[in-house]
Amino acid sequence: MIISTTHSIENRPITTYHGLVFSEVVMGSNFMRDIIVRFTDFFGGRSGQIGWKLNQAREIALKDIREKAQKAGGNAIVGVQVLSGGGRMISVSIQGTAVTVDAAK
Repeated sequence: MIISTTHSIENRPITTYHGLVFSEVVMGSNFMRDIIVRFTDFFGGRSGQIGWKLNQAREIALKDIREKAQKAGGNAIVGVQVLSGGGRMISVSIQGTAVTVDAAK
C-alpha cells in the first residue's frame, strides 16, 4: 500500500476516493522512563527512550490506517499528516484519505 503526504501519486491516477482514515495512539510512560527522561533533560542530550516509544506509537498508528484504508476498499492513502508528542504520555495522530489508484505503468 502506498502512503503519501502528497495529494496525488505521480503516474498513478486516483480512480476512487473512499474517505478519511485516521488513527490516534496514546501510550503511557512508566516510572523508570520518567526518571531517565528527567536526567536526560537535566544533563542535555537526546532521550532514546522517548524516541523509541514515539516510533512504536507511529508504527501502530500506520498499521491501523493501512488496515482501515484496505477495509474501505483503497489501495493507497494520500494527504497523510502525522502529529506526535512526547512527555509522560506519548501521542501520535495520523490521518489521510483512502483512495484507489491505477496499477503502476
